[in-house]
Amino acid sequence: MNYDGLSKLGYGVYLVGAPDGKGGGNALLANLVMQVSSEPLMVCVCIGKENLTHDQIAAAGKFNISVVGENADLEFLQLFGFSSGRDTDKLAKAETKEYNGFPTVVQNCVALLECEVTGRTDCGASTVYFANVLSTRTLAPGKAMTSSYYHDVMEGKASQKAPAWAARYEK
Repeated sequence: MNYDGLSKLGYGVYLVGAPDGKGGGNALLANLVMQVSSEPLMVCVCIGKENLTHDQIAAAGKFNISVVGENADLEFLQLFGFSSGRDTDKLAKAETKEYNGFPTVVQNCVALLECEVTGRTDCGASTVYFANVLSTRTLAPGKAMTSSYYHDVMEGKASQKAPAWAARYEK
């Protein structure tokens, strides 16, 4: 299949985090986040089933979305996109604050959404979680990073575990 058309879809760069049930949490780099309703205010996120954050969202029924700013560097993004929370305490290596009852990454982020899961849809290797947005806030001035900025300006790569990987890298 030719994936060229899919590579033209617009994506952002987000950290999706969830509590671990022990007072901590985890977060991963995601680009499949979108607002799906304004009344009630709802979003959806697509998370790969192999990820620890996937299991934590399923167990806790809540997650936070930290919108990454263009000021983030590749090392920071690679921590959340290329390491597993099963092996690495990623939150220990970033500035966090407690939102929605668990530590949430605020470093290099321009906005935050606190979310409560209302439903989910199985999508093969991924799950799409639908959620009510409990609150939003601006964390810092600056532009939100887009996937195009990450790939074209920063020359960042996508993990093969990312749901949108095929759209950019398979030929």
